[in-house]
Amino acid sequence: MVLEEEARAELDIMMNPTRWIKFASLPEVNERTRRQRLIAAELKQRMHIYTNIRYFIADAAQSDIDSLFSDEKTARLVLTADEMKSRIDLYSWSQAPGNAYTPRTAAIAAAGVGGLPPQALHALLAEESVERVHLGNDELRRRNLYQREYIVTTEDAARNEIELDELDEHVTMLDSLVQRNRALLERRRQEQQHSVKLLSEEQYYRKSIINDEQDEFEDLMEHIDAALNDILMAGASRLCVLQDFDSPSRRRHVPATPRQTKPFHYMSFAPEDMDHIPTANLAIEGMLGCSINKNLEVTCIARPLPKAEAEELQFQAGDMILDVAGYSLHSLSHLREVLANRAMQIQHEAREEFDDVPEEELLTNPALQKYVEVLCEHHNFLVQVLRGCDIFQIIVKS
Repeated sequence: MVLEEEARAELDIMMNPTRWIKFASLPEVNERTRRQRLIAAELKQRMHIYTNIRYFIADAAQSDIDSLFSDEKTARLVLTADEMKSRIDLYSWSQAPGNAYTPRTAAIAAAGVGGLPPQALHALLAEESVERVHLGNDELRRRNLYQREYIVTTEDAARNEIELDELDEHVTMLDSLVQRNRALLERRRQEQQHSVKLLSEEQYYRKSIINDEQDEFEDLMEHIDAALNDILMAGASRLCVLQDFDSPSRRRHVPATPRQTKPFHYMSFAPEDMDHIPTANLAIEGMLGCSINKNLEVTCIARPLPKAEAEELQFQAGDMILDVAGYSLHSLSHLREVLANRAMQIQHEAREEFDDVPEEELLTNPALQKYVEVLCEHHNFLVQVLRGCDIFQIIVKS
């Protein structure tokens, strides 16, 4: 079977010599194509960046193996073409049937039936050895080139991996520094907040102490004033027996006579009523509905506020009053002043509306009492109280 295929191949060569003559020039074309393919592969390898060195090495090895296979196939085709060329040359020495003599047929005729002359055989052998040496040198050069490219590619991949590791370490270091700075800033912010809280508490306690001392000083001055008035009045009574006991100064400066507490009412209220503790308590209870000590704390509830449904909207014992009608309180006297101004405003508006009501009917006139209730509803105000750790806003409408 093999002999039959070889015979058919030789017959094909003898019958179609031009095909193999054209095929003999293919090595140069294949060599140029191979070089272009090598250049394209080199550019592709240089432009492509592998993220994983293992896959990169595997792909590079596979590419080298494929290149070796293609080069080996090209070399085999070149050898086959050279062999076919030599066979064509051998067969061309004989005379083709039906053709005239050619120089080769003349040389064959001169050589005789014995075949090629020894000089032609030596020339063919020398040419074949030169071609083999040339092919071996090309193969060695290609292997050196592939080895050098493989080393360069491996070094590039290793260098790239080292740079990536250095970048990762740098990013990790920056992240740790950022986290550390953020923790330090958060700690400083918390310390500042704690310091501000301590300062505010200290300021509040200092203000409370100052208010207490001021109230005590006012009480002391009132006692001293009362004692001095007693001493002066006693001396004046001894010196002047005919002194007018019904004079306003006599009634104002004699604390020995018991003062009659006046019930609170908006139409009978006077700013002087806030100067004395009993009437001041009555005034505060009438407006806020609760008693308050000198520390601005609610001591007892006189009456619940109207129109306050929720329990937290009512005053409770122990509440500390912080703000009334937008005024931040600093002492009990300040609270008295704010409430007195509000009461006088309501009284002034009521007197302007009912200017024809006589003085003895200011507390009994039904229309006036209804109008005073409407004014209290209209002039409602917010009271901020500190209850435990929370601050509540209570609406006062009476």
